[in-house]
Amino acid sequence: MPLTRRSIVPLLTLIVLLSLLGYGTAAAATEAKPESSGKTADADLMNRVLPEVSFQDVGFDDVVDFLRDVSGFQAVIVRDPGVPEGQPVIRMRLKSVPLGQVLEVIAKAHPEIGFEPVEHPGGPIVQVIRIRATEETDSTAKQGPKVVRVYPLSGEILAVLRTRGELGPMGGPEKEAAKKGLDDVLSLIKATVEAAGDRAAPTLAVHEETQSLIVTGTREQHATVQDTLAALRGERPHEEQQTALTKAIEHWRQEKTDYAEQIESLQRGTERLKRDLDESRVEAQKAEADARKEAIDAERVRVKLEELLTRGKGSEQPATTTERPRPSADGGSTSPGAK
Repeated sequence: MPLTRRSIVPLLTLIVLLSLLGYGTAAAATEAKPESSGKTADADLMNRVLPEVSFQDVGFDDVVDFLRDVSGFQAVIVRDPGVPEGQPVIRMRLKSVPLGQVLEVIAKAHPEIGFEPVEHPGGPIVQVIRIRATEETDSTAKQGPKVVRVYPLSGEILAVLRTRGELGPMGGPEKEAAKKGLDDVLSLIKATVEAAGDRAAPTLAVHEETQSLIVTGTREQHATVQDTLAALRGERPHEEQQTALTKAIEHWRQEKTDYAEQIESLQRGTERLKRDLDESRVEAQKAEADARKEAIDAERVRVKLEELLTRGKGSEQPATTTERPRPSADGGSTSPGAK
């Protein structure tokens, strides 16, 4: 059949439609491939067997770093307010277990830890680890952060060997006796620490060459170790602290008594000054009243003097009299001065 323009147009249209359908199918397959690949990679990661997992009182952050280094595990740690860094402390030992089972064991042993995977097409799955605040984490936070201190044990070892009579002829310990004394000292410290009952127990490490103990723990745990070492040396830190406390209390009471006496003396002086001030105020008011009265009396005297002066001036003026002529014997009138 010859191809005409009318028959070519539908054919081209059909070819274009088939091409578009094929491209859409290929694109869908291309888009679905990374997601399937991501899920497969995550499944392979969780099924990866770890030869041995051993954590002895290790902080959770260090546990996650270890899993990240040995398996490529990706995670982000989020803590509730009040949960200190490093909590909780992990103690576990497993052999030949897959990574997913390790995470499940951690979540079962520590209900405050929650794992939430975050998926992304074409990328690895990241675990968001949320650590919720609990009564234990709050109490751990109140204890404060852990610090590292080194304790030389030579004095304590000598004290133990001296008590047993195992010192050498030169007064020093033999090598085997010194090692046994070190083991005994460490055994006592470990027993004391375990008796304290802390779940997050301190970490103890020994440096045999220098006969030193390296302790990583809180201030309270270090205080326990120090008390144990003092007891081995024959010291009594509690009695010394009690004596010092008693002296401090007595000193405080004496200062309190002195302060009370000073305050009472100041109060008496204040009351005395107040009485003197009141008396002075009364005397001043009385003097003011007397002065006012004297001023009034003086004014009255002045007015009387003015009246007297006015009257005295009036009596000094000459008096004028008129005498009538008296009749004489001859019937005339005679004036007072005629003879």
